[in-house]
Amino acid sequence: MEEERISEHKSVIKVYDRLRSELVEEHEKIDRVYKRIEKEGITNIWDRFEDQGLAFGDPDRRCQFCLQGVRCDLCSNGPCRANVATDRRGVCGMTGDGMAMRMMLLRNVMGTSTYQYHTEQTVKTLRAIANGKTPFKITEPEKLKTFAQRLGIDVSGDINKIAKRFCDFVEKDFNRKYDEPSVIVEKLAPKERKELWKKLGIFPGGVHGEILLSTSSCLTNVDGYYVSLALKAMRIGIAMAYQSQIVT
Repeated sequence: MEEERISEHKSVIKVYDRLRSELVEEHEKIDRVYKRIEKEGITNIWDRFEDQGLAFGDPDRRCQFCLQGVRCDLCSNGPCRANVATDRRGVCGMTGDGMAMRMMLLRNVMGTSTYQYHTEQTVKTLRAIANGKTPFKITEPEKLKTFAQRLGIDVSGDINKIAKRFCDFVEKDFNRKYDEPSVIVEKLAPKERKELWKKLGIFPGGVHGEILLSTSSCLTNVDGYYVSLALKAMRIGIAMAYQSQIVT
């Protein structure tokens, strides 16, 4: 195992050295910029990469504590270390599998929050356009009508009225509780997928409700079972895909 790790590390170093050579030394403009920021004492991605111990020597020197297992520092009892092979657990009793899955879920929460922020800014802009408060205009009204019809929204009247109804509809769906099924997902998702999601208990509610459910589940002693955390990660992923990405 140790020999494999060293071999893998050497491969990473070779890739790093090649990239640095190709992107910095062999490209005149990049090389010029690199030398200028280096002269002015500004840090850059290459220097920070090396400073983390990723380029020279042993990259694992960054954290010897983490070499012995999965690390968690979410509560004041930590940092804790868990190892599945030896059944070593955190102070709270969480296994390495649970810690790993919880970190994945937290990344999903951050990603969903970011996508949803973008979506809400888009909806906010569309509403402002419909109210005549911006210099922008709806340039593809038929596209908006088609999407509104797909969601079951009334498309009678002028395009600005339709836009307002659309904004009201999606904002209401965003704010549903996690145990209140999302209408957007119900309208847009394939029938076979919806049946499976409901069977698995991962058909989502409103995206804000899913963010609340997932975030609160990551606190110490709330949910430490990796399967449960994985299912919540899928729930929030579905909510994000249909409510955040598709709506945008």
